[in-house]
Amino acid sequence: MNTRKEGAPFILAAVGLGFVAGMAGWHFMATLLVAAALFLVLFFRDPHRDVPPISNALVSPADGKVVVAEDGQEGMRLAIFMSIFDCHVNRAPIKGEVVEIRRERGGFASANLPQAAKNNRVVIVFKTDTGETFTLSQISGMVARRIRCWLSVGDVVDGGERIGMIVFGSRVELEMPAGFCQFTVKQGDKVKAGESIIGRKGS
Repeated sequence: MNTRKEGAPFILAAVGLGFVAGMAGWHFMATLLVAAALFLVLFFRDPHRDVPPISNALVSPADGKVVVAEDGQEGMRLAIFMSIFDCHVNRAPIKGEVVEIRRERGGFASANLPQAAKNNRVVIVFKTDTGETFTLSQISGMVARRIRCWLSVGDVVDGGERIGMIVFGSRVELEMPAGFCQFTVKQGDKVKAGESIIGRKGS
């Protein structure tokens, strides 16, 4: 199992403190810190994903639970809540070019609540081969404070390609024009980034 380098400071700190606690005879504390280190290794995992070879499919941008799936005349919106037990590496839902990246300040509401729509976020604007634009927002939660976007304006990414991660509980939202696709998921569904098909274009 691969582990993201972003987790190294947290993992090393837990291991180091656990070693110090063990040397000092604080065995219970040492055990807790070793357990924390193992959890952090799991949290920062970056598993391989088999992206479906379907050209018109949108894949999930995140692991977690679908908390919003709206399809209206003014546009489409999908939100996925990632708990601390989900893999937090985010992926592009479909092939597109990055045309804008911006950071927006906000609050730190729990990422599974509607109020999280106003939380701190990184907004990535993509343009598809057909000229349509959509946004993917990496949104912080109550605990999350570090949003990592690995993209730059001008990058072209394929569906399922890694684009960033959010540390310690968070939310990812897609906002798309009306008729952009047909959802194949609904509120309450569990999805996997890069593997679960969340919608289809032209179907």
